[in-house]
Amino acid sequence: MKKVILSAAALMFGAVVFAQDNVSQVDQDGTANSSIVDQKGLENDSKITQAGNVSAASGEENEATVNQDGERNDSDVWQNGDFNVSTVDQNGDDNKANVEVGGLTLTNGEAEGNESSIDQDGDGNDAYQRQQYDNNVATMVQNGDNNVSEQWQDSSPDGSDGNTASGSQDGDGNNLYQEQDGHRNNATSTQGTPGSFFGVPLYESNDGIVDQRQDGDDNTANASQENSSNEIYQTQVGDNNMATADQNIGLGSGLGWNDIDQDQIGNWNTATADQSGVVGMNNNIVQMQDGNNNNASATQSGLIGALNDVNQFQDGNLNEATATQGGAGGTNNMIDQDQVGDENDATAAQLGDFNEAVQNQQGNLNVAFSDQTGIGNAVEQNQIGDSNMADSYQNGNGNLSDIDQNGMNHKAWDIQNGNDNTAYTDQSGNGQWSQNTQTGNNNFISVNQSN
Repeated sequence: MKKVILSAAALMFGAVVFAQDNVSQVDQDGTANSSIVDQKGLENDSKITQAGNVSAASGEENEATVNQDGERNDSDVWQNGDFNVSTVDQNGDDNKANVEVGGLTLTNGEAEGNESSIDQDGDGNDAYQRQQYDNNVATMVQNGDNNVSEQWQDSSPDGSDGNTASGSQDGDGNNLYQEQDGHRNNATSTQGTPGSFFGVPLYESNDGIVDQRQDGDDNTANASQENSSNEIYQTQVGDNNMATADQNIGLGSGLGWNDIDQDQIGNWNTATADQSGVVGMNNNIVQMQDGNNNNASATQSGLIGALNDVNQFQDGNLNEATATQGGAGGTNNMIDQDQVGDENDATAAQLGDFNEAVQNQQGNLNVAFSDQTGIGNAVEQNQIGDSNMADSYQNGNGNLSDIDQNGMNHKAWDIQNGNDNTAYTDQSGNGQWSQNTQTGNNNFISVNQSN
């Protein structure tokens, strides 16, 4: 038997006192229940609880729909059972929606294959979603200022594969936090609308924070932000993880000061960070990987790209790190690459002025390559291990390339084209080869080889 409960505040006498002080509470315990609550007015409160014990006659296939239109509305939806669907729609100011599915206070609710969606339109909204056990989907959309959203998903071994969480925030000062624990999880977060009016973003995400954490196998995390002073944090622990972070500095008041931090521990991880825009100043990208077959790529570009920083660290085998900083006016950029392990590859390219690239490798079969074009560039490469190779190409004035190698079968050559260039090469071990080519004035070469 299916029970349907309809509670509409628009149908309650039409009096002002009821429109301002409506409260609806729905409690259902059974199978295939449906609850629909519609409230219009101020200070409305709606609470729906549907419970089950994950048995043959428990609260399966429950559905709850809450629509609130007004200010300072509060909605609390809690479903405990299987195959539940929750939808909360709030339009107004100071709204709060809280959805918790499965095993929170009732002991046996395990909530497999649930769906939860929260849509809020207004200022100062708060959304919280928590799901437990398999194949859960959580979707949150907030449009306004000063919104806060938090989504948790837990996929335990009770026949579980992968959770999916997606969040979108449009406005300024938004905060989003997504955490997934399980297998084959997917998290996607977007702050700031991609739409624009004559090149100016409709909603600019300033001082926004995205925090995504995944623990398990085959996880994927994507984050995108638009405009200035935004932060993206991505942490993955497991195998076959991928993290992608994109920050776009638009044509509005975007002046940079964005930060991307990516941490991966496991196997076959891939981290990609991209910061771009018209004015990309004081942006920072930090990538850390610990494991095997990791790949890290960082790109910073802009028409005016100054004082940007890229830091890459890898510990493991078969790692690859690539950092590129570009722009018509890229000044005082910094690239730091550290690799510890076997068969690592580090590549750094900078286009602009006063750039500096530091590459450190310790292990076997490492290759470090740096290409800089501009004035006052400096490249330092240190390698400790076997069969290492370091290349430095600089085109400009006042460039410095320093290569230090300690081990066997090293190859090092510096090619600099410009004025006031200086190249140092120090090699220790067996089978060293150093080639230095400088074209210009006031160049200096010092090569020390030991066998």
